[in-house]
Amino acid sequence: MLLRELLNNSKYIIHKQFFHSRHLSSNEVRKRFLDFFVEEHSHTFIRSSPVVPLHDYSLAFVNAGMNQFKEVFLNKTTPPCLTAANTQKCIRVGGKHNDLKDVGFDTYHHTFFEMLGNWSFGNYFKQEACELAWKLLTSPPYSIDPRRLYVTYFSGCSRLGLPPDLETKEIWMSLGVEPTRILGFGAADNFWEMGPTGPCGACTEIHVDHLGSREAADRVNRGHADLTELWNIVFIQYNRNADGSLSSLPHHHVDTGMGFERLVAFLQNKSSNYDTDLFLPLFNSISKVAKAAPFRGKFGVQDEGGVDTAYRILADHSRMVTVAVADNMFPDTNHKLRRVLRKALLVAEDSFKMKNPAKLVKEVCNCVAEILSPTYPEIGINLNKVHLVVDHEWEVLQVVRGGAAATWRSVVQQDSRVAQLSDCMAPGLTAAYRELSSLPAHSPVAGDLAFRLYDTHGLPPDLIEELSQALGLEFDENSFNATLVEAKARTLQSAKPSENAVVSNSCLERLKQTIPPTDDTAKYNYCWSVKDGYVFPKVDSVVQAVVRCGEVVSEARVGERVGLVVDRTCLYHAAGGQAADRGLLEGEGWTMDCDTLLSCGEYLVHFGTLRGTEEVKVASGCPVSVWVDTGRRLAHMRSHTATHCLNAELHRMFVATHQTGSSVTEDHLTFDFATYGQHFNKEHVMELERKVQEVIKSRLPVRRTTVSSNELTLLDNVTLLPGETYPSEGIHLIQIESDHFVSKEACCGTHVLNTADIQDFCVSSVKSQGSGVKSLMAVTGATVQQVRQDGQAVLRDVAAVREDISTAASDNNTKLEELESSLQSMKRQTTELLIPYADRVEALSQLESAAKSLKESARVTLRQTVEKEMKEVLNSIAADTGCQFLVYCLQTTSHLDSIPLQKVTRMCPLHLPVLIFAYAEGQLKARCCVPQARVSHNANAETWMKPVVEVVGGSGGPPRGQDPRLVFNLKPIHIPPSDVDRIVKLALTEANQMAIKLFND
Repeated sequence: MLLRELLNNSKYIIHKQFFHSRHLSSNEVRKRFLDFFVEEHSHTFIRSSPVVPLHDYSLAFVNAGMNQFKEVFLNKTTPPCLTAANTQKCIRVGGKHNDLKDVGFDTYHHTFFEMLGNWSFGNYFKQEACELAWKLLTSPPYSIDPRRLYVTYFSGCSRLGLPPDLETKEIWMSLGVEPTRILGFGAADNFWEMGPTGPCGACTEIHVDHLGSREAADRVNRGHADLTELWNIVFIQYNRNADGSLSSLPHHHVDTGMGFERLVAFLQNKSSNYDTDLFLPLFNSISKVAKAAPFRGKFGVQDEGGVDTAYRILADHSRMVTVAVADNMFPDTNHKLRRVLRKALLVAEDSFKMKNPAKLVKEVCNCVAEILSPTYPEIGINLNKVHLVVDHEWEVLQVVRGGAAATWRSVVQQDSRVAQLSDCMAPGLTAAYRELSSLPAHSPVAGDLAFRLYDTHGLPPDLIEELSQALGLEFDENSFNATLVEAKARTLQSAKPSENAVVSNSCLERLKQTIPPTDDTAKYNYCWSVKDGYVFPKVDSVVQAVVRCGEVVSEARVGERVGLVVDRTCLYHAAGGQAADRGLLEGEGWTMDCDTLLSCGEYLVHFGTLRGTEEVKVASGCPVSVWVDTGRRLAHMRSHTATHCLNAELHRMFVATHQTGSSVTEDHLTFDFATYGQHFNKEHVMELERKVQEVIKSRLPVRRTTVSSNELTLLDNVTLLPGETYPSEGIHLIQIESDHFVSKEACCGTHVLNTADIQDFCVSSVKSQGSGVKSLMAVTGATVQQVRQDGQAVLRDVAAVREDISTAASDNNTKLEELESSLQSMKRQTTELLIPYADRVEALSQLESAAKSLKESARVTLRQTVEKEMKEVLNSIAADTGCQFLVYCLQTTSHLDSIPLQKVTRMCPLHLPVLIFAYAEGQLKARCCVPQARVSHNANAETWMKPVVEVVGGSGGPPRGQDPRLVFNLKPIHIPPSDVDRIVKLALTEANQMAIKLFND
């Protein structure tokens, strides 16, 4: 029974004195929580991290308040403070915590929610944590009657070897909690673990009775909507080891989380989170824009037509979309966000009958921003970005739905079990359904099958699980994950350079056992001097291991190609889109040009061929100096810094844009990016080029600082790559700033020290990579001058070709075809050469104009030639009074234009049946005309042409709307030049023979 139904049941009596006479607004509830800990109890306020996880590859979204402190609990990073409090934006739409399927159908599940929390990092522990929680809830600011609260504690677990947490039980008793309201539960409810291994500990929960005036201990942790968990307080004091055992942590932590929406609902005396001031304004907005009946708050069978459920889904999903996009997440990079946004659009269209559902979703997003922006300013700042993404996704959805959705609707008609799937737009859903529906009921969906649905059909794991459940099958998530890991390992193996084949797993294991990881921090050690320019110091190192043919060997000789692992190097391995360095390794009596630097786990393997005197041997322990190829490195640095400048200018120009990839090589840079709502055009390219050149001329310093992931989340205007995972510590932040320009990016690459050292910047090409995605190529440094010279040379060549075309208007067809060949060659050259984008566009425009002129010249010349030829033919038959028909193949051919056979047949005598062939543009075609006076049942154009059509292997028919007895055409058929004479001869023979039968009296 839902809570709303319980409230309407006279069996329960609500005592109004338990509630405030004036309900707190949601903003007041949040503020009083933070003030309690920050102002009254000296906690440090830590603002919410973005919902995009920065350093946790296991999460698609931040789904709990503790996520940003996970590295602290794992003892991988220093705590930001001793005690903290915050309100964290959270999203749960997949994985272990997947609330998507429940959203809208109950009172409290959401995709986006806020979690209030306080933390102690090695400071206070159980006593203080319980005291603070009880004081906050039962005293002002919230003043909840203690008789409405129940607390739980860990009752012990023999499997874990842990006794009951009686200390916590006694703490609650000392705080005045009645013994009947202190309940013990096992590990499933009251022992918190981060994962299979890692920090863990007992927890205590506070549950609230929404009805009151009763004893309800038996309803705690029983899934009742009228008595729910409000706050979870975790005591992190153990570490789960790989073998399953527990060991005590050197420092004990407190991690708490309280559902904000649930707290607000209780304090506002509401039976549903959706009845609070967090949602009611959203419902009012929906009703106003859609002109729909007001929200009533009905559930289940009482919700006729599912309208109130639709209200809840649309409001919830719009909150999630607004927050996620404002935090720099995009549907193109996160399929879960795309599913939620598409569901919102479909609900707006289907349930609220919106012709443009994006309009309704955007209005709800506006209302979300109005409510949440005072707490999370980034939402209001990025609201225009949200609008553009919503509009873009609606455009994409309209394209997708035509095929995928129509096919899926036919599936649903046959099998109603799958009618409620959350994403009917997934392109591979129908194919996946056919595979799964053939399995017997209750069968497991094995890992290899699930992976095929994921890899071949493109279904995300949560949709595979949802489809499996709908069909009564068991999705084996562990088996799927194992198969996925194996597949990724195979992909990485095949993607690495050929040397990877000779660095075996056994080799890597041996390296791990015998030598420390390679220290490559010296790759950032370089400086600039007035005298020498950039100086890249050598690194004195020691050979740690020699790798040959996949294994570690004791020594290597001159002439052998080997891999050397050294303890220190100044070479940069390929990462962050930047290509690897090349360099020189120099030892006593030997050298090696490093042409390939391979990253293998924590080791860098330098590959090359040893040179030196024959007697020299290289082995572990040999001293070696490492030098970087300065020309290649500096070219990388110029292009990489230019890439950052380019990205910053793109974000200035476009409201909604993000990087999808980049590549920095010695020759050029490429930058792939998506834009939403604004089309990237030629003017944007030229502005980008000009703005980057201005940054170069401004001679701005390029600073590198090192921050932790927690520090990174507190910085403003930092550009991060959507979906990228960053380390918890040692993140390099590259900053270029002035009064008119700001670029701040997390990046592991190498960069120039001043933008002036980029020297120059020129965009070479821009290509489309799909819907809204572009790939831009550019060059920097001295290369720009050569590129510009090449561009001017191309323009001169184009001008010369245009001149030739303009003077060849009266030339013969052969000459024009030669010019056309030159024109096509010039187009290919213009497309392929590395020249300035502006010159490329101008050259291609001029070539297009030249092509039109050439086409027109060819058309005029062709018609003149055809007319001349036909006059000669007609003159030759004019004297033949016995001529009954004309069969002829034009000797004039053309590769540039089609020969107008309709005009040719009009030139012929009106009383004469004619069949004219022509070969043009690589195709043979024919037109057959028979005068009305010569038409009979057997003798007509269709019967004449049919055997010709058969002998050439083509097809034919009359022009649209014309009588096939009078006019019948051989449709153009492609014939290689080498076969033309043979096939034309066959066609002429067949045409003449048939004409003799039909038209000779």
